[in-house]
Amino acid sequence: MIGFERFPIGFWCYYPPGFEWNEKEVLEWKECGITLTISPFFDPEKTDKAQFKKMVDFCYENGISLIINDARGNLGAYTKDPDGYREVYLSAVEEWKDHKGVVGFFIGDEPYGATIVPCAE
Repeated sequence: MIGFERFPIGFWCYYPPGFEWNEKEVLEWKECGITLTISPFFDPEKTDKAQFKKMVDFCYENGISLIINDARGNLGAYTKDPDGYREVYLSAVEEWKDHKGVVGFFIGDEPYGATIVPCAE
């Protein structure tokens, strides 16, 4: 079980395509009392990795833990390549697993119907 120094309070972070999160956004989260949230979407082929990592670091420095929303770990990646999903997902885990501010990975919302089996797998 993950131990938190403060009670986890968060939200789903849905930014429009092309929006670049920044320190001002993170400081507003902190002001609101946010301690744990889903990260903005990260796609290693389209996202500026250095800027994204900088923001993950900044969140951690400001007491905000993240659930990483990485394209390699979501159910969409599974449906595109069920046989290769595990390897792709593990590449995302490998990239973020040692960051002290990362507490998990977002794989999708509310599995139902045809997404239950892929979610379990």
